[in-house]
Amino acid sequence: STRAIFSQMSENVRPTLSSTDADYFIGWFRVPQRDSIPIQMIDSTAYNSDIEVGGRTHITAINDGDRWNASVVLPDNSTNDWTDIVFHSEYGGETDCFVNLVPYWVVCGTRDLYVTYLRSAVCNYPGTWQMSFYRNDVKYYEGEFTVLPRLETGTVPSGQIYNQGEYPDDHYDSVCYTAEWPDTAFLCEGNEGEIEHTISAKGCALISATIVLNYWGVEVAPLELNAWLSVPDESGKPRGYDEYGGIYWHMAAYYAQIEANVGVSYFKDYYWTEWDDLKTYICNFGPQVLAVNNKKHFVVGTGMNVEETTYLIVDPSGGVETTLADRYSNTFHSIRLFKGPKWMPYNSLLNIRLQSPGELLITAPTGDRTGFDPINGDDYWDIPYSSYETIALGNLITGNPGPETKELEIMLPDEGDYTLQVTGTDIGTYRLEIISCDEEFVSSRFISDEIPIYNEAVHQYCIHYGPSSGDLMKIEGGYDGDSQRKWDVNQLLSYFTIASKTVRLPSGIMQYALGITYHEDIDAGSFTVTLNDIDISDMFNPVPDSSEIVTLDLSQGSNSLVLTIEGDVPARRNIDTDKFEIIATP
Repeated sequence: STRAIFSQMSENVRPTLSSTDADYFIGWFRVPQRDSIPIQMIDSTAYNSDIEVGGRTHITAINDGDRWNASVVLPDNSTNDWTDIVFHSEYGGETDCFVNLVPYWVVCGTRDLYVTYLRSAVCNYPGTWQMSFYRNDVKYYEGEFTVLPRLETGTVPSGQIYNQGEYPDDHYDSVCYTAEWPDTAFLCEGNEGEIEHTISAKGCALISATIVLNYWGVEVAPLELNAWLSVPDESGKPRGYDEYGGIYWHMAAYYAQIEANVGVSYFKDYYWTEWDDLKTYICNFGPQVLAVNNKKHFVVGTGMNVEETTYLIVDPSGGVETTLADRYSNTFHSIRLFKGPKWMPYNSLLNIRLQSPGELLITAPTGDRTGFDPINGDDYWDIPYSSYETIALGNLITGNPGPETKELEIMLPDEGDYTLQVTGTDIGTYRLEIISCDEEFVSSRFISDEIPIYNEAVHQYCIHYGPSSGDLMKIEGGYDGDSQRKWDVNQLLSYFTIASKTVRLPSGIMQYALGITYHEDIDAGSFTVTLNDIDISDMFNPVPDSSEIVTLDLSQGSNSLVLTIEGDVPARRNIDTDKFEIIATP
């Protein structure tokens, strides 16, 4: 935890010394995270985000065997000592040598040396440090400095503390609302009555992401980042935003990597949400984005106050430096974690967002689960580096909370098949967005919109995930009908809105939306569907490697649905026949 480093004096700064002033103190030094180079403290102040802190002295050898060392008393009154630096007139065939054993170094050919005594400080011991420096066990200097529990003052310069209120005319993302429904958000389509959401109203997440990127040397302003995130991807949707304008945080890191060549990475873990976790994360990795105000607003955390009773924040609402205690009842709800270039980038992830009356539960290839099952009331947080929460993007101007989104995220997901369960909590429709990102930041996106659901209805999706570049995500129905003994036959048809052989609908529902996935090996011409023995095949469009939703009109009581298709699985002709009973009550 301690080390001494050296630098030799240049001739033009070498002082003339006598035996009475041979050793003297130069100043307090710290090693910031971002550049790892010792710099002199200002006002004897360091920060617990610094890698190391300590003092620099000048020493001059007079006699063979002269020794120098230092000691420190930490804020908790524990102590550390440095090993002796010893001068030898002759050492290993060289003359005039300073020798340090831990870490080992030897400097010969000089009797003058600068020595910087450093101790690890990151995330440790905020408060007053006292250091003493000795020559031959006689103290020649004693002093103290302070380590503050926060990032370096000015780390987020005043010019980068953006105020979202200064963008009243700038369109945020591509989302609009209507005067009748001011708390809604949807992708603008140019229809009459649409009103553009502005950065002043919805831009807190955008501003927060911009501040974090600026910290790591990414020169980007809010308007520039917003424009980049709003560019449509292959699906025609903004690449960095969901349907309601919620930012995809990993895309902010992606911007840093591909547009600025700065290795910023995004990482989220449900377990990193406690009070002390945030302190550890800021001091280790820099400023972090916090969800506050019941997860409807975002700010940037930069450390703690001296008393360690609240967190210091930069708030896009007003563009001010303040505290959680002053503005948000000293509470935050979750953290968006970012790491800089020193740390291994974490690119691979699965991000799933649901906008509906429903809940998400996902099962990994290992059998671990994360999410919530509203039928039995159980929460699951078993998948490593996963999180599940309800988020929204409030309107700063009107105060409207905005539509809620359920977000399930898995960082560093394993390769294999994931089963995603959507469970309805009311009658309505849902929108499902699934984004995968692999190790090379190659993204895939799946969107399913306006899917009817009702209370306790269970829909299942199978997500095939590959972490290597080229292993694109593939989505299929999570239920295969379970009609044949061989799984490879069952996979010809799979379903995501039906999860059992028998479906009992709530009273009053006389239609059923059947979500079906066709395997790439199907023979589309062989496909037939009957409902109550009536052929309804022309209602379907069986295209290999595709999905669709077909709404069926039901009769009162029991309805018999039979689907049949042929395909080569594998290299042989097979027939997949699935039979369901759907019970409807007026």
